[in-house]
Formats: sequence, C-alpha cells, structure tokens
Amino acid sequence: MKKIFLSLVVAALFGMPFATARDASAVQVTVKQQPGKPVTVQKIGLLGNHGVGVESIMQQHKTGGWHVVNVPLEVEGYTKQKDENGNFLPVHYIPSLTVKVCLLFKQQDEKAKDPSPLMLSKELSFVNIPVPVESKKKGIRKNDIFAGVFISPSDAWKINEKAKGELDGTLVAYAIESTFNGSNCMNSDKNKHPQAHVLDKKLEREWNLTGKWWSRATKDQGVALKSASETPYAFAFGSFYPEMNPMVVGGESAATVPGASAVSASDSADRATTADTTGGADAATTSDSSSAENSAGVEVTDEDSSSTGKKRSKSKRRSRRSSSL
Repeated sequence: MKKIFLSLVVAALFGMPFATARDASAVQVTVKQQPGKPVTVQKIGLLGNHGVGVESIMQQHKTGGWHVVNVPLEVEGYTKQKDENGNFLPVHYIPSLTVKVCLLFKQQDEKAKDPSPLMLSKELSFVNIPVPVESKKKGIRKNDIFAGVFISPSDAWKINEKAKGELDGTLVAYAIESTFNGSNCMNSDKNKHPQAHVLDKKLEREWNLTGKWWSRATKDQGVALKSASETPYAFAFGSFYPEMNPMVVGGESAATVPGASAVSASDSADRATTADTTGGADAATTSDSSSAENSAGVEVTDEDSSSTGKKRSKSKRRSRRSSSL
C-alpha cells in the first residue's frame, strides 16, 4: 500500500504518467499513408506582426521562416487485464510512447553543383495519448496522431543555402521508430505498413537507400530538429500534438550524414565540463587553442597546462594588488 501511495505522489509532483486499469499495456504504431497528402516540409506563416513589419524585415534580410514536417501515425492500445466476466477492460489512454522521427534531406550549398545527403533525427516523448476510437479488432482502441518536428530559419538556411533557406522539395525520405516501455512497438507488417518511405526515387538509387538507411553512422552538422515546445509556436501548436513528457526537455536530436563517423554526446559533455571548471573567456580561449593544437598533432602535456595555470594565478595576484592601490 505504501509503494502505491509513493508512486502516486511522485507521479503527481513530476507530471509522470501512472498506469491504471484504463491504460494500455500493449501498443502498436503504424505510419499512415494519406492518399493525395504526401509528407512534405511545410513553411509556417507568421502569427501576426503586431505592427512591427516582420514580413518586410524577413524580405530585407533574406531570411527564411520556420518549417514543420508532420508524419501521420496510427496508435493502437489494448490491455491484457479482464473483468469478472472474462472480457478485456476498456482502454482509454496510452500512458507513454517514444517516437523517433528520421528525415533525410538533400543539402545544397550555394557553390556546390550536386546536393549531399543530410539526415536529421528527433526523439519525441509523449504521455497520456487518448485512444477513443474502437478498432475492428476486439479489445483494441486507436487514435490518429501526428509526430511533428520543426526546423528553425537558421537551420533551414544550412540545409538549403542555395535557395536561401527555402525547403520545398528538399525532403528525400523519412522513417519512424517507436518504443513502448523500452520495446519496439512498430507495426510488424513491413510490406503493408513500412516504417520508412522514400519520396525521391532517383536519389534512392544514387544514395543506395536500402535496408535501415536511417540508422547509419552519423556526424553532427550543427543542424537540429525541434519539438513544438522548443519553438515560438508552442502555444499555437501545443494542442495539435499529443502531450509531451515534462521530464524530457527537448527530447533527443542528432544531425547526420550517412557513412560519416559518429560524434558522441559524451564528447560535448566533457567539453562543457571543462569550460565550467576552468571558467570564463580564458577557459574558452584555452580549450580552443588546445583543440587546434591537438588536431594539428601537437601534444599538450600536463607540465604545459600547469605552467599556464601558474601564469594565470600570478596575473590574478597582480591585478588584485593594482586594484587595492
């Protein structure tokens, strides 16, 4: 009894979903194909300029706008729990669901003749997804949702520099991965309901988009997909998507190029820790110079770093004496 009470308290305080008899214990996710409505990159209109003249400013500085890609999904949930008569209990919600959106773009530099592949991925963590529609399958209820990812104006420019940030026709392919309680929950019928779709058949052959092309080795390109909560449109689009898990800030994102080496998150974490411990602009300058020396093959020894620390401490003492005078 105490364990149940503590679980309820934690769920209430941190906004975490707490499983009940009405929550699904099994989930299946299917990528939907809408006839006449292919998945595309859509440009988002402004929410009103409030007299500031935002449109004219955008035209003057030749900056693109925000873009969004919405992938339609069908989610089905059911429970293995039964009532007194042996009937399956009705399901009302899917307590949690993780959806990873993978998008393959053709990146076009201003001077490059041919486009290069650029893959972006974003992990979305949903909670409390309602399943109000009765499925044809007994005991299963479903709902249609969208997994939406956004692209900022600066990132859109990096994707298509040649067209000044316009992304119309740049999406080559997309794929969806989904997990429920840590296990894969994608529709197992790969032929009838594939989890990946290629929109550009010509590049499909040129780039060899076979197998799980979206899971190839990756490299950070400084471009990142965003969830709705990470954009200026959070309030406008918040109700259009399922509820996001408040414990997961921003989800997971990665910018990728098929065939390149991976850049791990631990590397960036180590850099951030080094910057925090050394402190200020001096630390940033030191880390930049040391990384440049390392890339050139110059070895940085502990003796060099200790002498640098001594020089810095001496300069601090001199500054304190001069300030006291």
